[in-house]
Amino acid sequence: MMKSVFTTVPGHVVLFDPVLQRAQVKAGVQTVSVNGVANDPPPIADVPVLFLGGTQYSVIHQINPGDEGLILFSQRCIDGWKQTGGVATNPLSRFHDMYDAFFIPGFRPLPTRIPNFVNDGIRIQSRDGGHHVWIKSSGEIGIENGAGHIKLLPDGTVRINDSVIPPPTP
Repeated sequence: MMKSVFTTVPGHVVLFDPVLQRAQVKAGVQTVSVNGVANDPPPIADVPVLFLGGTQYSVIHQINPGDEGLILFSQRCIDGWKQTGGVATNPLSRFHDMYDAFFIPGFRPLPTRIPNFVNDGIRIQSRDGGHHVWIKSSGEIGIENGAGHIKLLPDGTVRINDSVIPPPTP
């Protein structure tokens, strides 16, 4: 009976609709029947994708086919909630069903881990790190696009490529 209960599983994006912010996702781990037969689960359509934020601000980023993450399965049917939000009616009596999924992008297996990871402050970057905005724990803020860079140092000094703009005097 527990083989038909869905909780969480790693997976990846098959298709993404940026207007609806919904994805078609596929589990990254096969299911195994009670008879020991392995199966590839079918793709799951109309899956809400997590973008951090609230009603006033959000962090948005590109989603591509193949992007990996975590598929979570709701305890209850989410069909009504996807249409209305708030406290929605529960039109079906599904529990822990694969069709009641959410997707959190960003979980990675070792082969797609972030290269040259720097554990300092917060950084928004391209895959290779060549384009980034970086707020370091020292207070320095850096912006790099591959052709130029800007640094705002903790003392207020601004460096644009090789030019230095001293901080304003009080």
